[in-house]
Amino acid sequence: MVISTAGGASAGAATVGGEVGVYNDLGRFRYGLSALVTGGSSQWAGGLLDGRWTLLDADFTPYLGLGIGAFWARRGTLDLGLQPTAALEAGLEWRRLFAGARALVPLSTRTGGTQPHDAPGLGEVALLAQVGFRT
Repeated sequence: MVISTAGGASAGAATVGGEVGVYNDLGRFRYGLSALVTGGSSQWAGGLLDGRWTLLDADFTPYLGLGIGAFWARRGTLDLGLQPTAALEAGLEWRRLFAGARALVPLSTRTGGTQPHDAPGLGEVALLAQVGFRT
């Protein structure tokens, strides 16, 4: 999968990366574990437990997905640390090829100052464009 940042916390940042996962198919529902890493001026690294549901029982179909995991993030020189993260995705699938968008939503924020720490609340969202295939 190729990933490029489209907006959110990483708007305007150049990011490219990849994802690999192991999934189980149950009809139109697919679930599994994946690891995602990006590099560039906006960096993300972590893993997800996620599920994807295809809306139609056809070769060409839209899909929706949800996931939960943990990601380490860095924007430029700002290290956001390891944070619990939710993922939302949507796109189109044709046979084994897919294209869509994914939002990574940190479930905590990082304070600044001399002693940065995690605080309750949602962090800045990263929007990722994705293109890939399943084997």
